[in-house]
Amino acid sequence: ARRRRASDPTHCIHNLVRLLGRDLGDPVVSALQTKVAFPIVAGPSGKACVRVGDQVHSPSEVAAVLMAALRTRAEKFLGAPVRKAVLVAPATFTDPQRLALRLAAQIAGLDVVRILNQSAAAAVLLPPPSTPRNARSNNSNMARPARGSCNSVTASPSRCWMRKATAFLARST
Repeated sequence: ARRRRASDPTHCIHNLVRLLGRDLGDPVVSALQTKVAFPIVAGPSGKACVRVGDQVHSPSEVAAVLMAALRTRAEKFLGAPVRKAVLVAPATFTDPQRLALRLAAQIAGLDVVRILNQSAAAAVLLPPPSTPRNARSNNSNMARPARGSCNSVTASPSRCWMRKATAFLARST
């Protein structure tokens, strides 16, 4: 993605999480417009959207593509269909941003069970220090904060790490 961003910056979307659920006139969007090479335009409802070529996509649609790719990877890894998701978002996310994140998961075909704050998700996933390493978490859970700096998915029981994922997925039973 970094090579593509250097060679074709107008077609490589990054910092998308900052656009989720925001209006085009939002100060965060205005500041982001000067830092990215792709055009940020107003969508039908006045929300910030991205233009790729001659098509306009909402941040939720783009995030849904990423979540669908993660879902496919998770299904391949788990060997079972993944239908339910617990999403992880920054604590600073507003209600419209959480709604946009939920919409992205629904577009990707995931049923959102809950949206957790990053700190709560980290606390849930960390086993107690006294637990032996081989006895920690036998359930098949994956977690990934939906924000920039923490781009990994944890999968139990094999402790598989996947980079650049987008959601906390729970195997549906």
